[in-house]
Amino acid sequence: MTTLTALCTVAAVGILLIILVYIAMQGIGSLNLRFLVESPRPVGEGGGIGNAIVGTLVLLGLSSAIGLPFGIAVGIYLSEFGTGRFGSLVRFLVDTLTGIPSIVTGVFVYTLVVVPSKHFSALAGGIALALIMVPIVARTTEEMIKLVPHSLREGALALGAPQWRVTLGVVVPAAASGIATGAMLAIAHDQRIMRADRGYFWLPEVDIRVPFTPAMAALLQARLPRSTAHEAMVIGR
Repeated sequence: MTTLTALCTVAAVGILLIILVYIAMQGIGSLNLRFLVESPRPVGEGGGIGNAIVGTLVLLGLSSAIGLPFGIAVGIYLSEFGTGRFGSLVRFLVDTLTGIPSIVTGVFVYTLVVVPSKHFSALAGGIALALIMVPIVARTTEEMIKLVPHSLREGALALGAPQWRVTLGVVVPAAASGIATGAMLAIAHDQRIMRADRGYFWLPEVDIRVPFTPAMAALLQARLPRSTAHEAMVIGR
């Protein structure tokens, strides 16, 4: 029975390796700098994934700029000062946000940002991803700061340092590695969510305030008259 199981495992893994090697051999020839920096073109005319890379970096940059500072600040508050009713309320809200599906967050941002502006934008996507990032960073920061020994706090307070200086100058640096790990986990979580629907820009027109797909489709039709509207919309998705 063990031999049969091993043979089945080898067969399954062998088939997977054959497929991966075949894909690598067929695609390695197209992997060059132009493929990484150029925008898509109609089928059969080459092109690249430069717009997808730029869109991903823009969205992750926006979400990190908004979500990381706010999440770290919330985590520091919950760990060092959040002992009263307000702290319990904030902790409850953070735990609730952690369990909310990403689609609900997307609908909320759609109603709050997209509907008033009448178009999709990288800014709206960055806000949605930031809302998803905040509870992860906050809870990780809180738990990492709780691991800092109380003797460090007591020693700094004994030297006459105020509470805010103890927190920012002693406690946070001691937990910096754990906080950084939580930030990377939150960014990776946002990246996983972005797999299904990335932000695409038409290079070099990168504007976080303009729509993704409509702008790209219009530019594609203007620059490449031979492409059809259907091809433009498909490539812009």
